[in-house]
Amino acid sequence: MVMKIEMISRETIKPSSPTPHHLRRYELSFLDQLAPPIYTPIVLFYSAPEFNSNTHCITKYDYMKKAVSETLSHFYPLAGRIKHDDCVDYNDDGVTCVEARANFELSKIVRNPEMNLLQQFLPLDPYDVRANEELMVVQVSLFDWGGIGIGVCISHRIADGSTLATFLAAWTARSRGTAETIAPSLNSATLFPPRDIHVSQPTGLISKQKSAMNAAKEKTEKRSQLAAITHVVNLRGRMVPPLEEHTFGNIWWPAVATVLEWGGEVELHDIVGQLRKTITKIDNIYARQFQGDDGPSLARESLKEVIETMSKGEVTFYRFSSWVRLPFYEADFGWGNPFWVCISNVPIENVVMLRGTKSGDGIEAWVTLEEHVMAKFEHDRQILLFASSSPSPKILETA
Repeated sequence: MVMKIEMISRETIKPSSPTPHHLRRYELSFLDQLAPPIYTPIVLFYSAPEFNSNTHCITKYDYMKKAVSETLSHFYPLAGRIKHDDCVDYNDDGVTCVEARANFELSKIVRNPEMNLLQQFLPLDPYDVRANEELMVVQVSLFDWGGIGIGVCISHRIADGSTLATFLAAWTARSRGTAETIAPSLNSATLFPPRDIHVSQPTGLISKQKSAMNAAKEKTEKRSQLAAITHVVNLRGRMVPPLEEHTFGNIWWPAVATVLEWGGEVELHDIVGQLRKTITKIDNIYARQFQGDDGPSLARESLKEVIETMSKGEVTFYRFSSWVRLPFYEADFGWGNPFWVCISNVPIENVVMLRGTKSGDGIEAWVTLEEHVMAKFEHDRQILLFASSSPSPKILETA
């Protein structure tokens, strides 16, 4: 039997209460203006044997949608649409919620994860840079023999992974019917005032990175003599005083490690040391520069240097991002915590996405490399001593 996911319904969910007139315009921050026009995706899988497509519990599903509606009243920018690239205009547009059916057992997707199949648990292609007005889309997929997959895509133009985690915490709390109210701090434009940017800002960063890598390949078939590593840094805890944990928006900046010589063997501790030094430099003083008039020039030079260097084929970039500390495994809608949280395929080479595990004692690394490099990576003896290319046995036991 061919494993497939079939869409059953598609509807728009609007906030449970209208947004006051004075809040109908939400300004994007300076850091939001620099974010790429892609979506941040996540899929959460729950065993929930009593919740399947054959004995579909209408009450539970409807209550989830009701909880989305109530949560949007606090996260109202997500129900709006970006206008003129500098603000979100809110006119009760809402978010799309898709209901789907998976004609196979939940355990099959976990035992042998296929990227193309995992992608179908998302309501859209998160890395399609073509214009899409919706700022958040949700898909609830029910398995024939029990279980549920919940896919969420949130626009990176308005939110980062930390904001996605905050929304899920608020949504699940509402679904459980708890008295707890989790509300975001919607002041990022005050912290990082928007600017009039007339440079080639990264609204098409994904496309530019692809073009840069292609140009580098055309110029030389030899392996780059230099390599550099970037790592996304959450600015919330690096400012003094620290920003609130639930500060809404893009509150991050990439740390770029010192370029590494590739002529000989590069020791792991050398790479870690250089990256750690670079991350340490992104402190309160560094972050505060984005609040002042020098913010645009600082960002412009930083991003311009990265893209130009890539296009020359002089440096191979490896990009790291970590969600290890984000509480996605605590997202309980009322039928327990997810047994597996994953993302989708990243269409860019040399990307490493780090995720936590349900047990809390491990890390999942989602790695994209060139095919011939990946073949070596998957069979590296040192890596195989500590890692497996399949999901953890602990995950398989609960599937």
